Amino acid sequence: MDKRAPHIAIVAGEVSGDRLGAPLMAALQKRYPQARFSGVGGRHMQAQGLLSLVPMDTLAVMGLAEVLRHLPAIFRLKKTILQYWQDNPPDLYIGIDAPDFNLRIETALRKRGIATVHYVSPSLWAWKEKRIYKIRQAVDLMLCLFPFEIDVYAKHGVEAVCVGHPMADRLSPMDIRLARQQLSLPKQVPLLGLFPGSRRGEIERLLPVFLRAMMLMQVREPTLRAVISVADAAHRGRIAEIIRQTCPPRQEIMLSDAESDVLMSACDVLMVASGTITLEAALLNRPMAVAYRVHPLTAKIARRLLKIDRFSLPNLLLQRDVVNEWIQEDCTPEHLADDAGALLHDHARRGAQLLAFAEIRAALATQVSGRAADAVANLLERKA
Repeated sequence: MDKRAPHIAIVAGEVSGDRLGAPLMAALQKRYPQARFSGVGGRHMQAQGLLSLVPMDTLAVMGLAEVLRHLPAIFRLKKTILQYWQDNPPDLYIGIDAPDFNLRIETALRKRGIATVHYVSPSLWAWKEKRIYKIRQAVDLMLCLFPFEIDVYAKHGVEAVCVGHPMADRLSPMDIRLARQQLSLPKQVPLLGLFPGSRRGEIERLLPVFLRAMMLMQVREPTLRAVISVADAAHRGRIAEIIRQTCPPRQEIMLSDAESDVLMSACDVLMVASGTITLEAALLNRPMAVAYRVHPLTAKIARRLLKIDRFSLPNLLLQRDVVNEWIQEDCTPEHLADDAGALLHDHARRGAQLLAFAEIRAALATQVSGRAADAVANLLERKA
């Protein structure tokens, strides 16, 4: 390995991973100014110099049934990038989240003698721990986002470091008036933000429910307006189609591809897909109702394997129910409309969420990408 110019392979499978990968790459470039990066990532990682070998969208699938349906494309992608790294061997591999894909790549590369890092721990604390044996075969170093994730790795002899979550560095509450001015959104009306996720499957299942909930809220609050976050431009057409299928012809709904932090800051209340976006909303002090739906087969299997009864990050971090979670059969327009409506008008409910979000901000570590880069650099030096 050329210590001044390591070749770092890095793969992110979705938008949230792309946003984690970009600041990590920037922090690594401070330590290795001539480093080069190849792999899979979105626009944020590519802006930091990533040579993306295939489109990131291929990996953005969710749930067991969905993964099974996309397996041929995923196997082709795996073959393509492993062949590239056979011809252009990296010094180290970083897999960001997407464990179903990244653990396979990590196992293959580790057998070739390449050091492997997995960034974002799979939810072993939520599921039965059988996956730890696969992780132990695949991973030299696990970078965890939250302190409660470390114990299971210590128990099984896997090196793990808690680096914190980069959002704690990147995000701080923004004035709602400033955010609306920046995005040219209406100033004087209550605004509902709909964040149905960045994956097509999430959008297909959640957006129709969100839209029906929005229409129920508008019956009670006629001045309410709504804006939908378009996390991936590739899904804009499908989002527009779902709106046409769900809403009356003259229904006014805004679509925005603005950065999620600015768009959230412009809204009075949010409906969000369960996932990293819930932590983003909490750090921005935006009241939220959380929802999730998966394929019925995935849900049936999950219920037998899950060890937890909380899913969203605010509730997991504080170990109490801070936000309501509307999961699977409970994810209905009526539940979401009632919940978001209360957060809009009930000052006690709204205030309780905001106080809890302040607790989360105070508890999270900062300078996260630097901590992660230090851990990666330490492994690189040890394996050199």
